[in-house]
Amino acid sequence: MKQIKKEVTIQELYDCYQKGKLSCNPAYQRDYIAQDNKPWQRKLMDSVLKGGRIIPALYLRSDSPSECNLPLEKVMDFARYNIQEFINTLTEVVDGQQRLRTIVDFIDGKFKVTTNILWMFGDMPEIVDLSSGYTFEQIGNEYPDIAKRFLDTEITIIGVYSNNEQEIIQLFRDLNDLNDMNNQELRNCTKDCIGVWIRNTARLGEWRKKTSDTSGFHKLFERNKDNQQAIFLNGKFKRMAQDELLAKIFCVSEGIALTKGWDKTTLDMMYKNTDYKLKINERKI
Repeated sequence: MKQIKKEVTIQELYDCYQKGKLSCNPAYQRDYIAQDNKPWQRKLMDSVLKGGRIIPALYLRSDSPSECNLPLEKVMDFARYNIQEFINTLTEVVDGQQRLRTIVDFIDGKFKVTTNILWMFGDMPEIVDLSSGYTFEQIGNEYPDIAKRFLDTEITIIGVYSNNEQEIIQLFRDLNDLNDMNNQELRNCTKDCIGVWIRNTARLGEWRKKTSDTSGFHKLFERNKDNQQAIFLNGKFKRMAQDELLAKIFCVSEGIALTKGWDKTTLDMMYKNTDYKLKINERKI
């Protein structure tokens, strides 16, 4: 695995996302939870608009064989002299999904900021009052220079070059050790037969952009896209709650729960069990 550091603008990153080539939801990733914390999103965007905060680096992966197989020095030269090509090779978000999608949601007008900005109009500083609530489009219409500075803000990108899936999963876990990941989110960061079946059946599918991924998605786990409320069950499917529910159903159907229950230790061990490899694809619920 090779890593290189590069500065790109919010505009360049947004354009990359809009092309649909950058997956924010690879199998090992967490759900997008920032959308449920509008105060956090507004605070992050307020600070960028004011120009006083550095957004932590985003780790973006490229699994392009032509770049992954190059020596590090060649990859660094490629990124140094071919900025747009470097951005175009990026395929998925390893770390920084919440920050990236918050930026995209703000630009797309999905929430407003409520802040005041000190701005220089000629030689005179003035307070720009956005406290009544402004979308990015409204800021662009009334204060185009502020919108331009936002889009020109540079973010550090760590380009990770690897076509080894397990290597990327381990990097994700290492980067998220200090985050508040729940037990199911940690189980999800594994490449095993039962883990793949559970996330494909309970959560992936229509929640991913690629239509080819919808075949394994089960209607029992449908949820409202706006509030994550389960359609056919009680409660909300947030932070992989549907994965854990299906894991417990599987635990019962296999008879494991009768003797060992379905606590954290049991579910963790079940995910590590390789005996299901031959029959898991035929499992029906």
